[in-house]
Amino acid sequence: MHKPNRIVLISATLVFAFASCIAVLGWRSDDVQSRVARLNRFKSGGQVGPFLLKHYLCADAWLWHLPGRAKTERWRLEALDKEWDALIRLGYFEIREFPLQHRTFDERFYMEMMTEIHNAPAGFVSDRNFRPFGFGSYPSNGVRLAVCKEDVAAFGRIVGSIDTRK
Repeated sequence: MHKPNRIVLISATLVFAFASCIAVLGWRSDDVQSRVARLNRFKSGGQVGPFLLKHYLCADAWLWHLPGRAKTERWRLEALDKEWDALIRLGYFEIREFPLQHRTFDERFYMEMMTEIHNAPAGFVSDRNFRPFGFGSYPSNGVRLAVCKEDVAAFGRIVGSIDTRK
Protein backbone atom coordinates (compact mmCIF):
# COMPACT_ATOMS: atom_id res chain seq x y z
CA MET A 1 0.00 0.00 0.00
CA HIS A 2 1.29 3.44 -0.84
CA LYS A 3 1.98 5.99 1.87
CA PRO A 4 -0.80 8.47 0.77
CA ASN A 5 -3.39 5.67 0.85
CA ARG A 6 -2.40 4.76 4.43
CA ILE A 7 -2.81 8.37 5.55
CA VAL A 8 -6.27 8.56 3.98
CA LEU A 9 -7.25 5.21 5.49
CA ILE A 10 -6.01 6.17 8.97
CA SER A 11 -7.70 9.59 8.75
CA ALA A 12 -11.00 8.05 7.66
CA THR A 13 -10.80 5.52 10.49
CA LEU A 14 -10.20 8.25 13.07
CA VAL A 15 -13.08 10.36 11.76
CA PHE A 16 -15.37 7.31 11.84
CA ALA A 17 -14.28 6.46 15.41
CA PHE A 18 -14.86 10.04 16.56
CA ALA A 19 -18.31 10.15 14.92
CA SER A 20 -19.19 6.81 16.49
CA CYS A 21 -18.22 8.05 19.95
CA ILE A 22 -20.41 11.13 19.53
CA ALA A 23 -23.33 8.99 18.36
CA VAL A 24 -23.00 6.54 21.24
CA LEU A 25 -22.30 8.98 24.05
CA GLY A 26 -24.44 11.80 22.71
CA TRP A 27 -23.30 15.30 21.91
CA ARG A 28 -24.73 17.54 24.60
CA SER A 29 -24.16 21.23 24.32
CA ASP A 30 -23.53 22.85 27.69
CA ASP A 31 -24.58 26.37 26.75
CA VAL A 32 -27.48 28.13 28.43
CA GLN A 33 -29.84 28.18 25.43
CA SER A 34 -29.66 24.43 24.85
CA ARG A 35 -30.09 23.73 28.56
CA VAL A 36 -33.17 26.00 28.75
CA ALA A 37 -34.59 24.23 25.68
CA ARG A 38 -34.02 20.84 27.34
CA LEU A 39 -35.57 22.12 30.59
CA ASN A 40 -38.70 23.21 28.72
CA ARG A 41 -38.84 19.91 26.83
CA PHE A 42 -38.62 17.92 30.07
CA LYS A 43 -41.23 20.15 31.74
CA SER A 44 -43.64 19.58 28.87
CA GLY A 45 -43.25 15.83 29.25
CA GLY A 46 -41.13 15.22 26.18
CA GLN A 47 -38.13 12.93 25.87
CA VAL A 48 -38.48 10.76 28.94
CA GLY A 49 -36.73 7.53 29.68
CA PRO A 50 -33.38 6.40 28.36
CA PHE A 51 -32.75 8.45 25.25
CA LEU A 52 -29.06 7.92 24.59
CA LEU A 53 -27.40 4.65 23.70
CA LYS A 54 -25.25 4.80 26.84
CA HIS A 55 -28.40 4.76 28.99
CA TYR A 56 -29.18 1.26 27.73
CA LEU A 57 -25.97 0.03 29.31
CA CYS A 58 -27.23 0.61 32.86
CA ALA A 59 -29.62 -1.62 34.78
CA ASP A 60 -32.18 1.15 35.39
CA ALA A 61 -32.86 1.40 31.66
CA TRP A 62 -33.71 -2.27 31.47
CA LEU A 63 -35.83 -2.02 34.60
CA TRP A 64 -37.62 0.83 32.83
CA HIS A 65 -38.26 -1.16 29.65
CA LEU A 66 -39.10 -4.62 30.98
CA PRO A 67 -42.12 -3.79 33.17
CA GLY A 68 -43.62 -1.53 30.52
CA ARG A 69 -41.72 1.72 31.01
CA ALA A 70 -43.28 2.40 34.38
CA LYS A 71 -40.55 4.72 35.66
CA THR A 72 -40.82 7.48 33.05
CA GLU A 73 -41.78 10.10 35.62
CA ARG A 74 -38.67 9.37 37.70
CA TRP A 75 -36.43 9.71 34.64
CA ARG A 76 -38.11 13.00 33.74
CA LEU A 77 -37.78 14.40 37.25
CA GLU A 78 -34.12 13.39 37.47
CA ALA A 79 -33.44 15.04 34.11
CA LEU A 80 -35.31 18.16 35.24
CA ASP A 81 -33.24 18.35 38.43
CA LYS A 82 -30.00 18.00 36.48
CA GLU A 83 -31.00 20.78 34.07
CA TRP A 84 -32.05 23.09 36.93
CA ASP A 85 -28.78 22.47 38.77
CA ALA A 86 -26.76 23.07 35.62
CA LEU A 87 -28.59 26.33 34.82
CA ILE A 88 -28.08 27.57 38.39
CA ARG A 89 -24.40 26.62 38.18
CA LEU A 90 -24.07 28.40 34.81
CA GLY A 91 -25.59 31.54 36.34
CA TYR A 92 -28.76 31.70 34.26
CA PHE A 93 -30.97 31.19 37.31
CA GLU A 94 -30.26 32.48 40.77
CA ILE A 95 -31.88 31.59 44.06
CA ARG A 96 -33.61 34.52 45.77
CA GLU A 97 -35.62 34.87 48.94
CA PHE A 98 -38.70 37.11 48.75
CA PRO A 99 -39.98 38.00 52.25
CA LEU A 100 -43.70 38.01 53.02
CA GLN A 101 -45.26 40.41 55.53
CA HIS A 102 -48.99 39.72 55.25
CA ARG A 103 -49.30 36.09 54.20
CA THR A 104 -47.47 32.79 54.41
CA PHE A 105 -46.13 30.71 51.57
CA ASP A 106 -48.63 27.90 51.34
CA GLU A 107 -50.34 25.96 48.58
CA ARG A 108 -52.90 28.71 47.95
CA PHE A 109 -50.16 31.34 47.62
CA TYR A 110 -48.25 29.08 45.24
CA MET A 111 -51.31 28.57 43.02
CA GLU A 112 -51.94 32.33 42.93
CA MET A 113 -48.31 32.91 41.99
CA MET A 114 -48.53 30.33 39.17
CA THR A 115 -51.67 32.03 37.81
CA GLU A 116 -50.13 35.48 38.06
CA ILE A 117 -46.97 34.43 36.22
CA HIS A 118 -48.92 32.55 33.57
CA ASN A 119 -51.21 35.55 32.95
CA ALA A 120 -48.40 38.13 32.97
CA PRO A 121 -48.27 40.18 29.77
CA ALA A 122 -45.67 39.29 27.14
CA GLY A 123 -42.33 40.84 27.99
CA PHE A 124 -43.08 41.20 31.72
CA VAL A 125 -40.83 38.25 32.44
CA SER A 126 -38.24 37.00 29.98
CA ASP A 127 -38.39 33.40 31.22
CA ARG A 128 -41.49 32.03 32.96
CA ASN A 129 -39.49 29.12 34.39
CA PHE A 130 -39.03 29.27 38.13
CA ARG A 131 -38.44 26.72 40.85
CA PRO A 132 -39.68 27.04 44.42
CA PHE A 133 -37.48 25.76 47.21
CA GLY A 134 -38.81 24.61 50.55
CA PHE A 135 -42.31 24.13 49.17
CA GLY A 136 -42.87 20.99 51.23
CA SER A 137 -42.02 22.85 54.44
CA TYR A 138 -44.71 25.52 54.12
CA PRO A 139 -46.23 27.59 55.62
CA SER A 140 -43.31 29.99 55.84
CA ASN A 141 -42.91 33.74 55.91
CA GLY A 142 -40.83 33.89 52.75
CA VAL A 143 -40.73 32.55 49.23
CA ARG A 144 -37.45 31.07 48.05
CA LEU A 145 -37.30 30.80 44.26
CA ALA A 146 -34.79 30.06 41.55
CA VAL A 147 -35.55 32.62 38.84
CA CYS A 148 -33.85 34.01 35.77
CA LYS A 149 -31.44 36.82 36.73
CA GLU A 150 -33.24 39.25 34.42
CA ASP A 151 -36.59 38.55 36.09
CA VAL A 152 -35.72 38.96 39.77
CA ALA A 153 -37.44 42.37 39.97
CA ALA A 154 -40.53 41.12 38.10
CA PHE A 155 -40.89 38.12 40.40
CA GLY A 156 -40.42 40.44 43.37
CA ARG A 157 -43.33 42.58 42.14
CA ILE A 158 -45.50 39.51 41.58
CA VAL A 159 -44.77 38.09 45.03
CA GLY A 160 -45.32 41.54 46.59
CA SER A 161 -48.68 42.04 44.87
CA ILE A 162 -49.90 38.60 45.97
CA ASP A 163 -48.61 39.24 49.51
CA THR A 164 -50.66 42.44 49.87
CA ARG A 165 -53.88 40.77 48.63
CA LYS A 166 -56.01 39.09 51.24
